Amino acid sequence: MRNSFAKDLESMIARFPDIFLLYGDIGNKLFDDFKGANPQSYSNVGVAESNMVTVAAGMAKSGFLPVVYTINSFLSLKTLEQIKLDVCYPNLPVVMVGTGGGLSYAELGATHHSLEDFAILSVLPNLEVFAPADPTELSQSLELAFSLQKPCYIRIGKKGETSFIEKNRLDVEFQGVNKVVLSPNTQNLIVSTGTIGGNVFSAIESIQSESNLDFEFWTIPRVKKIPESELASMFARFNKIMVVEEHNSFGGLGSIISYKNSVNYSKFIKFRFLNTGDSFHSGMGNLENARAQLGLDPISIKETILDFFG
Repeated sequence: MRNSFAKDLESMIARFPDIFLLYGDIGNKLFDDFKGANPQSYSNVGVAESNMVTVAAGMAKSGFLPVVYTINSFLSLKTLEQIKLDVCYPNLPVVMVGTGGGLSYAELGATHHSLEDFAILSVLPNLEVFAPADPTELSQSLELAFSLQKPCYIRIGKKGETSFIEKNRLDVEFQGVNKVVLSPNTQNLIVSTGTIGGNVFSAIESIQSESNLDFEFWTIPRVKKIPESELASMFARFNKIMVVEEHNSFGGLGSIISYKNSVNYSKFIKFRFLNTGDSFHSGMGNLENARAQLGLDPISIKETILDFFG
């Protein structure tokens, strides 16, 4: 997904010429093509993440469209005060992209895990929060973020993510939700956000080859703000909703959806939440091993789907 981000940036600067890339001494070779074609449109700020966000805010005030890029756990935690006061309070068009979201850096331990970012950042006024599932959703999220001209945070993966959302399958203008598996008469819905969507889709493919279990599957990269029209459709149509996310059990997509239902719709819905729980995680190996231990591998997700909807 890092490579896709670099390629997207190269192509989008033609339509958004005010883009200026700021990165925190990572991905130096990743951006070689971008830097070669746009030598006046980037700066390596160094290992100074908080300062980088403040610099981006100043550039936004000067008419640029800054894109901040660094490791996700550092972006969402080390720079929180700067995101809040320098970017969100004046409502500046800064796009902040964090690589290694969720458990992408699982083997490096809790310092590099990013399982609380939705909860922390979603409470900041004016900030839009995105977690694309694959390169297609990353392109969609970046395009929307640049068009919104407001503070945006985008959590991406690292490498090797499953690509499962085909552009030619999308027949509506992207506003933050992709409906990957449709079944107009079902009352069962599975939703996910972020790169864990690849595992959910693998689980669903396995189920579809073996049974006639009926459900829809939506990915919701726009964690904040989910379009109200999609929420209205969700709560009108479905009685059972399963939410899968690579995030703490508090403050993520599941919390947002259930809160929205409680406050605005008050419909009785049976929920099942599949996430990383309310714990620190260590000693779990690489991403695939960590997900398996937390019940977020395709086999475990499949079992949970069958148990909940079967």
